[in-house]
Amino acid sequence: MPIKITKEQKKILYVSVVALLFFVLFWSFIYRPQSGKFLALKQELRDTENKIAEILNLTNGEELTVAVKKLKTNLDKAFSQFPKGEEEVIRNLSVEANRLKIKVKNITSSGTKELDISAQGRRLEDLSISMNLSCDYRQIGEYLNILLNTFPILVRVNQLDIKGAGEGNPNLDVDLKLVAYLSKD
Repeated sequence: MPIKITKEQKKILYVSVVALLFFVLFWSFIYRPQSGKFLALKQELRDTENKIAEILNLTNGEELTVAVKKLKTNLDKAFSQFPKGEEEVIRNLSVEANRLKIKVKNITSSGTKELDISAQGRRLEDLSISMNLSCDYRQIGEYLNILLNTFPILVRVNQLDIKGAGEGNPNLDVDLKLVAYLSKD
């Protein structure tokens, strides 16, 4: 015996098919494309918030124009630490040693070597310098502190060899190898 469908059941079936069709069309043409756009916008918002947080971190809570001026000043100060010639580096090393009453026995440089990196379009070189000094512990400590923290030229200490000059003699023989960074431009 065949199943008979009443008029009401046909109406419910038609309404269900139309509703299902509407849902499928809505999901295919509206929800899914907009969902992709929404996720892209959400990621863009996250990226923008990260950039804003980074800028706020750099400004330390200051107004942006003041922070930019400070950063520019710091950048100019950093570039001033790259002298143009090796004579200036050797002169500054000698002057600072003499100020601390450190006897400079010998200073030699092995010439400059161009670096593969540049800073703000400026080409940089490094200059290897060997120094032989005679001083006491306090003086060499002060000298190294100055070289690493307040020296007007950017230097890196590569090697430090300290030898006693003998019993009863407070002076030390110090061999210091360092690299100074120069601006080639």
